[in-house]
Amino acid sequence: MTSLIKLLRKNKIFFLILFLHFLGCNDKPVEEEKIVVKIDKDVLTEDELNKSLMDKKYEKKFREEYIRQWVERELLYREAIESDIIEKIEFQKILDNTKKEIANSFFLKNYFAEKKIELSEIELKQYFEKNKMDFAFSEEIYALNLVQFIDEIVAIDYRVFFIDKGWKQFKNQIKSDTNIYFNGENILLAPHQIQPVELLNAIRALNPGEVSIVIESEPNIFTIVQLIQFYEKGKIPDYDLVSSQVRERYQAEKKQKFYKDLIEDLYIKYNVEIK
Repeated sequence: MTSLIKLLRKNKIFFLILFLHFLGCNDKPVEEEKIVVKIDKDVLTEDELNKSLMDKKYEKKFREEYIRQWVERELLYREAIESDIIEKIEFQKILDNTKKEIANSFFLKNYFAEKKIELSEIELKQYFEKNKMDFAFSEEIYALNLVQFIDEIVAIDYRVFFIDKGWKQFKNQIKSDTNIYFNGENILLAPHQIQPVELLNAIRALNPGEVSIVIESEPNIFTIVQLIQFYEKGKIPDYDLVSSQVRERYQAEKKQKFYKDLIEDLYIKYNVEIK
């Protein structure tokens, strides 16, 4: 036996055997993904369930409801297959139309992504100037900076800072404060959108640039607002207040132009004949 071991040690095979042996010893079986529900070969895994529920994954009622719907959908689908529903002409027509709609949607998504619609501020401002009447308000509008707190004392202290330092420094100061319930800049609100009436009355008493007193706008929610500007019905807002709407509308028009050009090219490419 000793002579045999000595012989193997002189041979590279010995080291290969040792390597494979230790590799096998250190190998741990891959942990199988946890299965929540199984119907024949189809499974709903814990990972899939959590991804679908996202922030609701720890709430039992949402979890149970999702599982129930998943099971019912799979059971009904199997029953539909057994009853030959999917072979019927009506089903095939709907399926074909659905496939076309999904394919078209994916194609256009990729098509517009490749176009990369990039708009400069100069271009957007020029567009606004040409179309400013389209952005005129159809009702009275208050332009506001609005912040809500969950602690009244904190809100009062911050109001003093707001008045002393101005909106820009105030905004930076509260950025990571856990007492903030809501923080909004350049918000456009009509009177009927401002609740409660105490808050509306406080805003109406402000001059542009002034900051309101702290108002409990909801139970345990304490609000302070700064009036930027009040606009009467029909007034045209400053560009900065509606820049996001301007960008959104101009992008939509650009996409519509790309779409129109695409369809015109496809009419030619596929020899469309309307009789």
